[in-house]
Amino acid sequence: AEEHQWQAHQQSAFISIMKETMLHSLLRPANAALSLQESFDLFSHMIMQHAVERPPTSFAVFSLAQVRELTQYVSDTFFKHYAEFVAAAHRAAPRAAPHKVKLTIPHPPALIPALFGSGVVSAKVEEYPTTAEHGSAESPTPP
Repeated sequence: AEEHQWQAHQQSAFISIMKETMLHSLLRPANAALSLQESFDLFSHMIMQHAVERPPTSFAVFSLAQVRELTQYVSDTFFKHYAEFVAAAHRAAPRAAPHKVKLTIPHPPALIPALFGSGVVSAKVEEYPTTAEHGSAESPTPP
C-alpha cells in the first residue's frame, strides 16, 4: 500500500473486500463452500463496485489500473492457494481434554490498619521481603 501510495480509504476498502470475500467463501459449512470461480466472481463484483461511481450503490474508490493491479495481486496470492484456505477453514480443530487446575490464593500482604483494633480482623499481617532484599522490582512490597 505504501509503495503504491494508497490513501486510507482505499486501504480500508480493499481490506473490507477481502474480509467479505473470505467470510462468504470460506466460513460456510464444508459442503457449501464457494468454488474458486464463485469466490473470484464475488471478489470481482465487489472490487468493481468500488471502481465505478454510481451512488448510492457504488463509489469510485479505485481507478481501473488499480483494479487490474489488485485483481492480479489477489489472484497470485489468495486465489492461487484457495483450495488450501478452504481445507484449513473446514478442518476440525482438535479439542483439548479438560483438566483440573488447583488454584491457591495467597493471603493479602497487608490489611487496612483501622480494622485491627476494631475486632473485625484478628489476623497477623504477613511481612514480605522488600525489593532491595530480593533484588527485583517485581517482588511485592508491604505498603
